[in-house]
Amino acid sequence: MKKKIYLLRHGETEYNRQGIYQGTLDSPLTPLGKRQVKENGLLLKQKLRTFDDQEIAFFYSPLGRTKQSAQIIYETLDRQVINLIKDEQLKEVNIGSWNGKNRQAIIAETKDKGYNEFNWYFKSPNGETYKDVQLRCTKWLEEIKTVKQQHIIVMSHGLLGRVLRGSILKLPYEKTIQLDVPQTGFFIVQESGLEYITNDYELI
Repeated sequence: MKKKIYLLRHGETEYNRQGIYQGTLDSPLTPLGKRQVKENGLLLKQKLRTFDDQEIAFFYSPLGRTKQSAQIIYETLDRQVINLIKDEQLKEVNIGSWNGKNRQAIIAETKDKGYNEFNWYFKSPNGETYKDVQLRCTKWLEEIKTVKQQHIIVMSHGLLGRVLRGSILKLPYEKTIQLDVPQTGFFIVQESGLEYITNDYELI
């Protein structure tokens, strides 16, 4: 895969702030979340300056928090050559009946299951398994091979972003589920490796 993917996570939401796992549910960005996305947009704008003459594909999850974040990024980049594409395959992992619950409630349900802090996400009642999500990511990666743009922005989610990075880098399950999911900064992902771009910069 010769594409260069700029992988972003949506900003903090009200559910994030309250410690509630959203899954395929939704809640709006907090004021902090909006600032996080704006700062990530300014940082991304700096990274893309070299490619001002190139059209960029911008894929985003259709959930409200990612749609809201994608719009902020789009306005911040202020480029005429961005192709915005809503993609169902980039939706967050469906954690079934645990959508909308906090960690304490989930721990109470699973205390005898032996789950660790990472693998429980993919063992939810009526939710997606790791293989389900990996298949979704693999299918999306195959589809973007036909996209004419070399530079692709993706606005997605924490869990989905983990599996997408793991799929690109061909990481095993145990390493994939422990990848970081920051809301500040973003990842540039290629087959050759991964680079984390932090928000440690001056706003101009």
